[in-house]
Amino acid sequence: MQCGKRLTAHLLSCTMDVTTRTGQSTGMGANLPPGTAALCGADTEDTNVTKKKIGVLGAGTWGMALARMLCVSGNEVQVWSALPAEVDSLSAARVHPNLPGMKIPAELQFTKSIEEVCTGKDVLLFAVPSVFVRSTTAKARPYIPDGQILVDVAKGMEPDTLYTMTEVIADELNRDGGPKNCRLVALSGPTHAEEVALELCG
Repeated sequence: MQCGKRLTAHLLSCTMDVTTRTGQSTGMGANLPPGTAALCGADTEDTNVTKKKIGVLGAGTWGMALARMLCVSGNEVQVWSALPAEVDSLSAARVHPNLPGMKIPAELQFTKSIEEVCTGKDVLLFAVPSVFVRSTTAKARPYIPDGQILVDVAKGMEPDTLYTMTEVIADELNRDGGPKNCRLVALSGPTHAEEVALELCG
């Protein structure tokens, strides 16, 4: 699972800049978790990466492909969907209708509770469609702790504000009562969900 190891490592590596509410970068390698070594390149592997508890918000093709990859790499992964019927279907069938060649591991957990998916996680991965990023962040905000690492994998810009998706998340988190000092990063690249699901990423 070389691809999965690299993905797990890069979620917490220096290859991602920490983004503030205004979109300014605090620099490569800033605020790395204690004991986490900085990685230098996209092909670098760190076989000593500590296994993490990861919450995935969104059970679409991209969210589920990443959730599976992180799960089979040894992490404890839980997926939330805003659609209760989708949670029931994926949990029972262990196959995503739009990723028919991918088996969902038995170890991968599902929940209908946004509070549960946000609680006690090392990393929260936002994988909802871009049009739902703001509303999902607003729902999750009361349950996101201070200092939480958040990874956004949605693409696009918000039409009204022209914010990127990380800026949308930051804007919602910085409202009154929101968590402090969250570390927000974006995961991007040319890989498709279908390729990750079938472990075709090189």
